[in-house]
Amino acid sequence: MPDLIPLHNASFGTETFQTVNARELHAFLEVGVRFNDWIIRRIAEFAFEEGRDFTLLKSEYGTPKTKDYFVTLDMAKELSMVERTAKGKEARQYFIAVEKSWREKSPLAAQTPATQIQLLLAQVQLLAQVEEKQRLLKVVQDQHTQDIADIRAALPDPAKQMSVKAFANCLGVRMTTTHASRIGKRCAGLSRAEGRMIGTLPDETYGQVNTYDRDILQTIFQEEFPLRPYAIDVGAQA
Repeated sequence: MPDLIPLHNASFGTETFQTVNARELHAFLEVGVRFNDWIIRRIAEFAFEEGRDFTLLKSEYGTPKTKDYFVTLDMAKELSMVERTAKGKEARQYFIAVEKSWREKSPLAAQTPATQIQLLLAQVQLLAQVEEKQRLLKVVQDQHTQDIADIRAALPDPAKQMSVKAFANCLGVRMTTTHASRIGKRCAGLSRAEGRMIGTLPDETYGQVNTYDRDILQTIFQEEFPLRPYAIDVGAQA
């Protein structure tokens, strides 16, 4: 695209954007008013702001103290439009074409500082949302892990439990079914009183029998059979 009006890179804070030298735009528009009078009036008339719509740099024209106004493409389009001349229309269409070409080549570079700040804020907010979701997920995962650990801790340990029948066999104690049932009820009652878990095992005769912690069984058996020795083989099967 031919340079109808020269474009210049100018800094706005920490960002650099393509701009137009307002003095060169003024010359292209063939405005019949002194440049200083024209630019100062337009800035006041349309509330343009330094640092947002234009920046002041040392001029290549005039004295060392002369400053040039480098305006954004948006401001240049507006300055061109308000002249209501063929030159103004030509300049405005040129700036629109420049922006379109620039946007197609580099979408991010074509954004204004305000737009970039909005995008950065949106990205920061999105990152914060992602981090919060990750934190909540970790809380849920940690709670899930703790729940599993609590459940496992509360479950009966088959290696530490035996049925009444198996415990009696280890001791060589013979008893009736009625007696074994009574001992089972006592073991169950003591287990519940102490917050112990009661397990179960398949049984050929009854289909399923309860199992109890060995110290519970030992306490009840000592009361039921006080004269018998209680050297239990810990490797015995339930």
